[in-house]
Order: sequence, then C-alpha cells, then structure tokens
Amino acid sequence: MPASLAHPSTGSSTAPPALTHGTHNYLTLTLPSSFSSSSAFAANDLPDGVRHLGHVGELRDVQLFEVPKDRGEETLKEVEDVLRRLGGEGSRVEREVPRLRAKRGGDEL
Repeated sequence: MPASLAHPSTGSSTAPPALTHGTHNYLTLTLPSSFSSSSAFAANDLPDGVRHLGHVGELRDVQLFEVPKDRGEETLKEVEDVLRRLGGEGSRVEREVPRLRAKRGGDEL
C-alpha cells in the first residue's frame, strides 16, 4: 500500500485511501522524466468509473488509478491503453497485485 498520496488537483499530501482489492483493480502509471505534470489526468480522459488517486508516496512520477472489478477484463485493458497514451513514450503501466505478508513462527523472532 502506498505510504501517502497527493490529491491530484491540489498536490497536497493526504493519508492514503484504503485500497479495496476485493472490488477494485489498481494500476500504476510510471511516467518518463520528460513528463511535466499529472494534471493531464482529467476525469474526462479516463473511461467511466476509473479514478486517478494521485501519485504514490514521494514518487511524483508514479500515478495510481482505481478501476472497478465489475467493469471486466476488457475495460481494464482499455484503461491500460488509455494510460499508455496519456503517459506518452517511455511510460509504463502495471497492475498492482495485493501481497500478503508471511506470518513468522514463534521460533523465527
């Protein structure tokens, strides 16, 4: 889970939203160093239901997007294509997969 996110319109740091992997898919868009601003991610550029959550922690070049799972695989692929187009040449889109931490046994501490 990201350490903190900045609100996309104000840039102010806020507590990270609770990520609900049961109902949503999350995509990160890593922008090339030549990209100047995340203001390019207007709601009207994204398919319905997709939210731009802001940048991940202190990583200004990594943006987080939320896509409802009930929209299906086809919509997820469409969103990936849209993000690649918006990010431009050199950008990278990745699906975020929740990872569970392994529980240590009492003898491992």
